[in-house]
Amino acid sequence: MKKLYKKFLIYKAILKGMSPDIISQKFNISRNVIYKIKKEGFLRIKEKEKLVLDYFQKNPFSSVNEISRNLNFSKSFVYRTLRKYNIFNFKQPNKKILKILEFLIRKNDFENLKNFINYYNIDLDSEILNFENVPFEIKYIELSQKLNSGVDISYELENYLSELKEKELNFIYLKALVIKFDVLILKKQYKEIIEIFENLKKN
Repeated sequence: MKKLYKKFLIYKAILKGMSPDIISQKFNISRNVIYKIKKEGFLRIKEKEKLVLDYFQKNPFSSVNEISRNLNFSKSFVYRTLRKYNIFNFKQPNKKILKILEFLIRKNDFENLKNFINYYNIDLDSEILNFENVPFEIKYIELSQKLNSGVDISYELENYLSELKEKELNFIYLKALVIKFDVLILKKQYKEIIEIFENLKKN
């Protein structure tokens, strides 16, 4: 996250119109790095890493060994990638993460916002997000906010879960499924929760 945050600060300096010489001195980096960030942006996921993350998205119960075998990558690379992007645990936003999120929201940069929340597995407080143009992949945050506001989201949530399944966004599906558990708990439909867990075990 330190490297990403530094790239973010460099990217902001570029957008402010700061000269490459000043940026180079301020952050102790070469002009080539500045031009690369200017061209590619600060939030860039390497192609090999993306293959691992996309595989895990479709197969969220896969082991490191399985991913390594099916993608023909070393186990250490798969493990480092999953660890780098916080797949092993949700990351609570610290001040640096919040600054990046607020910047992306303010700029209406929804593509990077979507990637940042999902690829970096950020556990985002729904109150920070403006939902006018929320990307499909992070709609579960909007639904969570609606539920907390007392809105009945049952129908909308079921449609969303179905679409996630169709698109094979299975890791995001599991995040949205947590919201369904909250709905079922509120309705005291505990048997259905058990059935869902049983079906997950079978799959």
